[in-house]
Amino acid sequence: MHYDNKNIVIGELIGLHAKVACALDRKQIGISGVVVDETAHTIRIRRSSGYATIIKSNASFNFSDGKSTFFVEGTEIDFPPEDRLEKSLRYYSHRKASANRKL
Repeated sequence: MHYDNKNIVIGELIGLHAKVACALDRKQIGISGVVVDETAHTIRIRRSSGYATIIKSNASFNFSDGKSTFFVEGTEIDFPPEDRLEKSLRYYSHRKASANRKL
C-alpha cells in the first residue's frame, strides 16, 4: 500500500516503523521500532531491547513507511484494525493531503 497523510489512519500499521511522539506515560515517549501487533486499543512495538505495548488513546505516533513519516494521534486509530476503515473515515476526511514530518 502506498501511504500518504490521509490514508495512514485507515491503512495497515503492522510492519511500519513507529515512534511514540507524545504519551501520558512520559517513559514511553521516544520508544521506537517496528509495529508487530495491534489490538483495538494497543500497538505492540518490537525494539532492540524487547517489546513495548502502547495504549493508542494515551499517545501520538510518528509512523514511517521508509519513504515518508506521518504524525497520527492515537485517538485516530483507537479501533480494532478490522473496523478501522469504517470508523476512521471521519478522521480521514479532516486530514491534510501531505504533512511529512521527520522522526
